[in-house]
Amino acid sequence: MTAPWDGRPQEPERDGWHTVVCDGDRHEKWWDAEAHYWTTAQWGDLIWTPDEAVKELWEYWGPNLTPADLAARDAATIERCAV
Repeated sequence: MTAPWDGRPQEPERDGWHTVVCDGDRHEKWWDAEAHYWTTAQWGDLIWTPDEAVKELWEYWGPNLTPADLAARDAATIERCAV
């Protein structure tokens, strides 16, 4: 069994977009690594602390992959398949 989610994303030291489910709907939230909060935009119009995310029963789905992330993943897959 995994530990309960602590309200922080994977790699909380990195800024970035993540997918969460709250109130039954999928949402994109920005994690501000320096301030340690979630927001709906990179400039912090609405914010939630990790504790608030847990209290509001958010379900964390994971980071949103950038084109560079996808290219690195694909290159690694191609390399593994070639072996």
